[in-house]
Amino acid sequence: MQVYQADGIADAVEFEFSSAIRSSPYTCPDESSGCDYTQWVECALNGAEVGATTPQKVSFLGCWDDSSASPASKASSCAVEAGLDFAAVKTCHSGAENAQLLAAAKIKFASKWPQYTKSGGPYHVPHVVVAGTDMEDPTFSNIISTLCDAGISAGACSGTVV
Repeated sequence: MQVYQADGIADAVEFEFSSAIRSSPYTCPDESSGCDYTQWVECALNGAEVGATTPQKVSFLGCWDDSSASPASKASSCAVEAGLDFAAVKTCHSGAENAQLLAAAKIKFASKWPQYTKSGGPYHVPHVVVAGTDMEDPTFSNIISTLCDAGISAGACSGTVV
């Protein structure tokens, strides 16, 4: 969220969000089998009836990461905070669209990071990719520096990044 809010970054960078889903039955980092947390996130970010914009997705994820509530409670409060229709998120989560989103997210993850699809191998969240390169050290300053070095035009590129 801090990167997104840095001066000019939201306007200069295309943000894309991918869930880390490893295998069937679905396995996600730091979740029990079935990926209940990821199910809620996928419905909030990608549910057809939700229609989340990039700023709403960033807001939802920032709230989600800061909350220690149950998945359903997090989804409800974070949807409200992000200005999303929680009823649409809940409908997605309890319906067929949920399974479709998980299947699509698994395929997307496997095509981007096939080396992490094997059970038992290490992988980290988040994966931050800038100009096609998976960043090994995705700290705020490294992300901003890498974005600026890639040639974007943003106010954050003209200052000192700490």
